[in-house]
Amino acid sequence: MMSAYILTMPPTVLLSCAFMSMLLITSATVADSVVRTVPASARDLRVVMHTAKDIWSHSVGIGPVDIVVDDDGKQLLDGAGVDYCVLIDDLEALIAEEAARLAQQDGGIAGVNYFDDFRPLPLIHQRLAELAQGSQGIASEFSIGLTLEGRDIRGLRISTAPAGSIRPALFVDGCQHAREWATPTVTMWIADRLISGWQSADPVVTSILSSFDVFVIPVVNGDGYEHSWTTNRLWRKNRRDNGDGTFGVDLNRNWGFMWGGPGSSGATNSETYRGVSPWSEPETQAMRDFILLHPEIVAAIDFHSYSQLILWPYGWTASQLPANNAVYQQSTAAIDVAIESAHGMVYTAGPVAPTLYVADGSAVDWLHETAEACAWTIEVRDTGAYGFIMPVSEIIPNAEENYAAFLAMAQWFQTNPATIELASAAPSIIESNTLTSIAFALFESVGSSTSPPILHTSVNGVPFQTQLATSLGNGQWSATLPSVSCGSTIDWFLTASMPTAEVRLPLGTASVFSSTAQQIELIAQTECEAVDGWTAGIAGDTATAGVWVLATPVATTAQTGSDHSPIGTKCWITGQHVSGGAGTSDLDGGITTLVTAPFNSSDPDTIVSFYGWWSNNLGSSPGLDSMVVEIENAQGGWVVALDILQSTNAWANFSFRVGDVLTSQPAPTASRVRFVARDLGAGSLVEAAIDDFRVSRSGCTTVVGDLNGDSIVNGADLGLLLAAWGVSTAGDVDGNGVTDGQDLALILGAWSL
Repeated sequence: MMSAYILTMPPTVLLSCAFMSMLLITSATVADSVVRTVPASARDLRVVMHTAKDIWSHSVGIGPVDIVVDDDGKQLLDGAGVDYCVLIDDLEALIAEEAARLAQQDGGIAGVNYFDDFRPLPLIHQRLAELAQGSQGIASEFSIGLTLEGRDIRGLRISTAPAGSIRPALFVDGCQHAREWATPTVTMWIADRLISGWQSADPVVTSILSSFDVFVIPVVNGDGYEHSWTTNRLWRKNRRDNGDGTFGVDLNRNWGFMWGGPGSSGATNSETYRGVSPWSEPETQAMRDFILLHPEIVAAIDFHSYSQLILWPYGWTASQLPANNAVYQQSTAAIDVAIESAHGMVYTAGPVAPTLYVADGSAVDWLHETAEACAWTIEVRDTGAYGFIMPVSEIIPNAEENYAAFLAMAQWFQTNPATIELASAAPSIIESNTLTSIAFALFESVGSSTSPPILHTSVNGVPFQTQLATSLGNGQWSATLPSVSCGSTIDWFLTASMPTAEVRLPLGTASVFSSTAQQIELIAQTECEAVDGWTAGIAGDTATAGVWVLATPVATTAQTGSDHSPIGTKCWITGQHVSGGAGTSDLDGGITTLVTAPFNSSDPDTIVSFYGWWSNNLGSSPGLDSMVVEIENAQGGWVVALDILQSTNAWANFSFRVGDVLTSQPAPTASRVRFVARDLGAGSLVEAAIDDFRVSRSGCTTVVGDLNGDSIVNGADLGLLLAAWGVSTAGDVDGNGVTDGQDLALILGAWSL
């Protein structure tokens, strides 16, 4: 009896029942079926949980859920009025059909039409040896250690570098989960195509192998993989005897970074059982030791199936993004395009936890955090039509699109050996006559910068000047925009010289940031360390939990763990987390409103800005709720300024101009802003936070005789007038078209003492 049918698939990538029906797999004998149910209420969900013999969807809630049921289960769903469609009519027959086909394999077929079918571990090892022997010296076999039952964990090193040299390296592995047979075919295809591409002088492969070594480990979980061939086709874990009648540890919950949290299980019978301690399993120990032995590894892909996903860190939390998240976004965009270009398949991309589910103790997080490599989990085909039982017709197309992903990753790092990321958004307005600091990070992926990064600046179109940035340590840098007069514009960009290429921000050889100097008047400001006249809660609020409170936040998967201000610890949050899961203190049951103190809003150029945290992408009904930001008009009514729907799961800066919101209404003498956080969807997990609220206005005040725009009249202006005397209108104060004695008199009359 097959008993382990678990599908790691988020609702956002589930195919519709209508489309799935076209892919329906049937047989004459009806046994266990895989069906996609659509519970529309908590009552429906209880019916589904009671009916399911097994659950394929990793996250269960309102919305699509894939389960294994028999005929009696279908009748129960019908009687309860729970909608469903059949994905696989007879699961056991499908597995039996695959087993019968595989039984016909010739034991010596590894080198002949290897990718015609899936291969057991001995033939994978045999093919590794064949690839090394036929590689003309660029590939060599290695073993990183033994599994629990004593099987070799073998890999292949592909390198065109001279013996003994060390170059940046790329790393791929597969089959941490035994039943994911599609992943050894992908990793073996990558090794095969790289070797044959080099031999045929393929320009892309030749270029990549001139820059990188490549390590390939096709099967990490050899014992579990063997068990899936001989005993239980849908076995997931390794073969650890847990001593209580259960077997197996989920290797991808056993890695040593953030081990033991809510994204894994301490129950030995769970498919995500994490083991008794981090690194308790010889397979993960061997992987750890090998990767630490090769600090030259700069990027890695841990292949899994299925769901068609491209995932980057973090898996352990949805409330934190890696410091080099921009690197992941940019490189993943290239990977995504490459996959779709191969055969038109669409993969969903994003950080593990917000995109899929929380998973702690994973390879991808450890590779990123401890091994300091950029790392991805790629979940290959498909999204539910066949799941782990991939048809042979899909082997090569699946391998081809993920080989394209590997090449895209390699090429991206080849042309982007480092990435520059600003600490905050590039300022469109800067304060006049003041030096402006620009903080940024330089993330070096391949090699090290040959000199400090450079800031390039051009004031009002003059040729660019350069300035070396100052190191702040740990890859953090700062540089300073020059002090300029009000109304002046500075165009600027950053560069860093790497051994293989120069990197630039913004991207594009002609792209620049532009900052205009203005006189900035601060009208109101609070770091939200005290109430400061704000009001939490108004008549009409309906929230039953998670109402606005001023506090030092406690982190959950949805709520920030710190305020935004550099000074102090407090901010406004929707409910202080005390204990239990993330959903025990989140916003529930309706709306909660936070209202600021009044401020002068009479000038339509007034800018309101704040830092906000918004999370609505977790729970069983993600993406349904938004936080509305409103401003008070002259009649005491409220007008929507912003409607924040997309989760940030990080502190983000928001702003609006008063005149852009109150367009057809008289400007109010004073206004307030209110933040309306909403939980209107059943099963939503909603959190919000507000910090660093600021109201200001900017512009340039005209002062007669102020030729350099610094708002005072002094010797600097006199110097400009004398230089323009009789030859230019640059000193024409009175506007008569010449620079003469009348202009001199005006300057002397306005002289600032």
